[in-house]
Amino acid sequence: MLIIYIIICLLFIFLGMFITKKLLNPLTIFDAIWLFIVLLYQLHLSYLQPDISEKTIFLLICCILAFSISFILMYCVKYKNKSNKKEENQIISYTTIKKILVFWIIVELIETIYSGGIPLFWIFTNSTKTYVNYGIPTIHGFMNSIGLVIIMLCYYLYEYKKKNENIKDKSLVCIILGILLFYLLLITRQVIITAIIQLLIIKFYFIKKIPWAKLIFLSCTFIIIFGIIGNIRTGYDNFLNVAVMKNQASSILVGFDWVYMYLTMTIANVNNAVIKGITGYGLYPLANNIPSIIEKIVISNTNVVIPNYLVTKAFNVSGFFMESYLGYGVIGVIIISSIYGILGGHFLKKLEKNEISKNIIYYSIYFQIISLSFFYNHLLYLPISFQFVIIYMIYKFSNKKS
Repeated sequence: MLIIYIIICLLFIFLGMFITKKLLNPLTIFDAIWLFIVLLYQLHLSYLQPDISEKTIFLLICCILAFSISFILMYCVKYKNKSNKKEENQIISYTTIKKILVFWIIVELIETIYSGGIPLFWIFTNSTKTYVNYGIPTIHGFMNSIGLVIIMLCYYLYEYKKKNENIKDKSLVCIILGILLFYLLLITRQVIITAIIQLLIIKFYFIKKIPWAKLIFLSCTFIIIFGIIGNIRTGYDNFLNVAVMKNQASSILVGFDWVYMYLTMTIANVNNAVIKGITGYGLYPLANNIPSIIEKIVISNTNVVIPNYLVTKAFNVSGFFMESYLGYGVIGVIIISSIYGILGGHFLKKLEKNEISKNIIYYSIYFQIISLSFFYNHLLYLPISFQFVIIYMIYKFSNKKS
């Protein structure tokens, strides 16, 4: 069964490149990621990783087929243009970005006062507070969305000026670094990783050739930094205890073990849920992805207790389809995977027809969502998905500039 899964993934990986004529396309990247994490899992570097059951592999095959077929059908649909005139490339001005930035800074100051400090400082002062105690509920997630949007708008404007006006606007770079530094103080790796992936996708649309050697070097450097942040946030010894690695890495290189565990424990948790047969809870598993106001309307009773399917609570990653699986089994996985595939075909086709700033930014958000699909369902995670809404509103009400 595993061999069949590998063959199907490889087939769609190459089919994606053939159909789109691009290496970095949703079909190729999505299937490559899910093939990669399954192959990584086969290394069994941790004692927490039993063999994958055939039922789990069947579930993964359903996921790959649903995504891939949906993407191909959507991408190959002939879009009917009512007009042959292309949409104007609307560039968000520096003035508009500064207004949004000022709003973000003011709210973050209020959040810091409300929280009584910054997570990194709490660590050095031996406070009982942790990073989860920072921010105003709901508001904090919304501000994370705005922070990510500001970073993307700044970076697009920077690359646009560099390419078309031969100007390297350092003030835009300072804004990006300042926001990333703030999130570093909050010890929020998820936001930083999200920002980096989205920036990379925007960058790839301004360069003709991807510098793979440089990209690999930066990736390794980032993994090391990721591990160092993890040591600060969780503790090196604590990680060794919960990860139960067969071979222990040094504290400097432990980032590679962090990444390995985050990549592969999704498979372990999914496998555990499938083996235990934990499924059929309807909308209840989706409660965490719905705003509390809407949740009370859509889900009348959220007191249903879903059995614990995690191999260990220290690694609660379980992929983008886990809530759908817990709710509706294989059918739920097929539905959410199909939605991911349809959106991929839509955003790529839209971008190919009109390579304007708005479409590039939309695509970068979507690409980040599938890139981290092994981690969580970012499509239903409001701090991530709400970027689509913010971008739409900004472009809708900003003055146009050719």
